[in-house]
Amino acid sequence: MLFKNGTLTGFVDFDMVVRGSRIFDVCYCGTSILVKGFHASSKREKWLELFRALIVGYQEMCPLSSPELQTIQGMLVAIELLFIAFSLETHTDGAAQCNARILDWLLKNKERILG
Repeated sequence: MLFKNGTLTGFVDFDMVVRGSRIFDVCYCGTSILVKGFHASSKREKWLELFRALIVGYQEMCPLSSPELQTIQGMLVAIELLFIAFSLETHTDGAAQCNARILDWLLKNKERILG
């Protein structure tokens, strides 16, 4: 994300570099933000609003299809599963446990994520 004077001015997106789901980029950005503030319940609540705004902003620059929008929850889950596996493989158990808690929270808040 690009900012100028504290205002979002655009996105840098390399979706043309590799073949894959475009929704991965926005979901990866969203989970990265969630990880940073996951320890505080108030930040988790704020994340819900921020993530919805991230999707809206992304769509203004790069419209997503209905099927892409329907994969958001699944992609968020897949990203957390990838990071759990990576953390276990690299013996960073604390990171794996954190990602497992985030995965659990995402699943419990499925209906709230996109409002």
